[in-house]
Amino acid sequence: MTAVIEDTVPSESAPRDGALLSIADAGDVIRGVPGFGPPPLLTLVWDDGVRHVVHAPTVFGRNPDAVPGWRAVAVRDETLTLSRTHLAVGGERGAAWIADTGSTNGCEIVRGAERHHIAPGERWILRAGDILEFGDRRASVEGV
Repeated sequence: MTAVIEDTVPSESAPRDGALLSIADAGDVIRGVPGFGPPPLLTLVWDDGVRHVVHAPTVFGRNPDAVPGWRAVAVRDETLTLSRTHLAVGGERGAAWIADTGSTNGCEIVRGAERHHIAPGERWILRAGDILEFGDRRASVEGV
């Protein structure tokens, strides 16, 4: 989260530096406040520059079906090469994974010079720098 601080004249109603530090050090106390919550699992950077921060188990596709307890994210697909629900990302911080949900065109991970096909239902642990290819789309993995 990026904070923007503007140059203003301090007033009695403006928060002081000490107050900001005490909020930042509050830990679990602020988890329920929008914008704080748990740390992200990873960030996907799509081939069109869109960044998607994944905080919870998420399904991606052209028009993904809602799954109880999962987030559903529609991915732009002008060539119709993505399945409705193409892939899933889940796990925990430091151990995030990807799985093909039975898509028509499949998923691959490009890791360094190696390309790996992801079989439907198979989970692959993700690493920073992995490139995910599915349909005509690509996304790079950051912050794992």
